[in-house]
Amino acid sequence: YPTRDRARIVHGNTAFHTALALASGSSWIARLLRPTLETWKRFSAALIHGEGAAAVYAVEAEGHDEIVAAVLAQDPDAAERALQHHLRVAKTLFEEGR
Repeated sequence: YPTRDRARIVHGNTAFHTALALASGSSWIARLLRPTLETWKRFSAALIHGEGAAAVYAVEAEGHDEIVAAVLAQDPDAAERALQHHLRVAKTLFEEGR
């Protein structure tokens, strides 16, 4: 369900991507991702506001669902496409200042 709770969106996104990195079994990937997620947490809450928060939550949830589906299907190409799409959509949202 959509939420306007900025903290929930930010922490949920961070938890998802951290879990995905850890599930890879590569401590290197988890270490590499950490600075990016710290930057995300620091700046995204300021950019997520009002009605836009629900849109960001919906986009995050949809992207995460697509990534998980590809991972569960053990389809690395689909997982990469889903992650790239997720990042492009998130970038667009933030460029629009939602």
